[in-house]
Amino acid sequence: MKIYNTLTRKTEEFIPINPGRIKMYGCGITPYDYAHLGHAMQGIFFDVIRRCFEFRGYKVTYVRNYTDVDDKIINAAKNKKINALTLSQNMIAATEDNLKSLSVKPANFTPKVSESIQDIIDIIMLLIQKGYAYSTPEENVYFHVEKFAEYGKLSNQKISNLLKGTRKDSELDKEDFKDFALWKAHKPGEIFWNSPWGKGRPGWHIECSAMCKKYLGESIDIHGGGKDLIFPHHENEIAQSEAAYGKPLAKYWIHNGMMNLNGEKMSKSTKNYILIKDALNSYHSQSIRYTVLTNHYRSDQDYNEKRFKDSQKRIYYYYKTLLQNGYKTRAQVSFDKNNPYIKEFISIMDNDFNTVKVFSRVDTLFKKINDKSLSAEQKKQVFELLNLIGKVLGIFNQDPNQVVNQIKKYELKKKDVDNTFVRQLIEKRENLRSLKKYQEADDLRVYAQKHGISISDSGDNTYWDPIFN
Repeated sequence: MKIYNTLTRKTEEFIPINPGRIKMYGCGITPYDYAHLGHAMQGIFFDVIRRCFEFRGYKVTYVRNYTDVDDKIINAAKNKKINALTLSQNMIAATEDNLKSLSVKPANFTPKVSESIQDIIDIIMLLIQKGYAYSTPEENVYFHVEKFAEYGKLSNQKISNLLKGTRKDSELDKEDFKDFALWKAHKPGEIFWNSPWGKGRPGWHIECSAMCKKYLGESIDIHGGGKDLIFPHHENEIAQSEAAYGKPLAKYWIHNGMMNLNGEKMSKSTKNYILIKDALNSYHSQSIRYTVLTNHYRSDQDYNEKRFKDSQKRIYYYYKTLLQNGYKTRAQVSFDKNNPYIKEFISIMDNDFNTVKVFSRVDTLFKKINDKSLSAEQKKQVFELLNLIGKVLGIFNQDPNQVVNQIKKYELKKKDVDNTFVRQLIEKRENLRSLKKYQEADDLRVYAQKHGISISDSGDNTYWDPIFN
């Protein structure tokens, strides 16, 4: 298995620190508002990476944190006139529901900053003792960047050139503008905890170093998140953890691309986003997951309605094909790795989780299913592959009849009609056909098309599909 390592900027053979076991940490969200599709993208990709390792036989321990103490949460809570931790807890619950809807498996651990304060204080004290951090009379604590010689190795920057991400103007007690906060002194009206340096709260970066150490240890296999976290967040994590423990924080760094809207990355702070819960009102969860996975995880992707509509149409086509061919989802534990389709799938996924190529191959196989060019044995093997894709990619893992009917409801809602309207149309048309009033029956078909409904006949049976536009 080969994966792209941001740290070395190379695609490397994956070799775990401990055979058969993988420790993996993915940076979660700051829950001051509902999660958006950029968060969904990160959640889905890391879910697939985890599932892929599990299928390959590894025991994976996956941690995804929540930054439930932050300036943005404090400000949002003030505006809503509620407690900061109450706001973040509500948003965490909503995010977990959103991710569950998208078939993202729960992480083994989802630690929160508010529950990790002593662990954070402990690592800050260790950094001070080792000379990598200093406290100020203003009761702040900073990491001294110049003391960590390898600073910049993840983002490929030189310390002497660092400007972006610094906050010298608002943190006047720093010894050097490049230094970053580990502990922030208490301000009136803000949440705080007691510490050796006074009342305050953690800086952003130190939390992940502390939580990663607590749940996974001093050195782990995989760390990552969105590529916007490479600098300064992950760069600072490396400095903190490696200065504290003298070991590499992570052997492999994996970063996914951004979900963009209007030419910029989705961001709650700029109000440039599509919320997951809003997307789920318009598109089936399988359609959203498929949209994300038909883009390589390291590439950016642009949100546009046409792409999501096309995905909905494609998922409907897939599941309708499966329904017509008697496909059943199965809770399989093992798969025949001599199955040529599965061997090909493993080879593709082992090359840096190339889900784009997987679905390109899937399209070819569905064409063969529909033109009936597969033998019975080949069809059986393809269905086994689709069950595996359901297990690893989280697509084709739902009941076909249910998904087809759910998408029909989605599309009828967009046309402002319902199942009763469709049923009455079909009954009326069948009656006209029984009376041999074929022209009137055809006129009714045209009328149905204007309402987003495609009616087709097969023998004495009438079928309908939504028109995707």
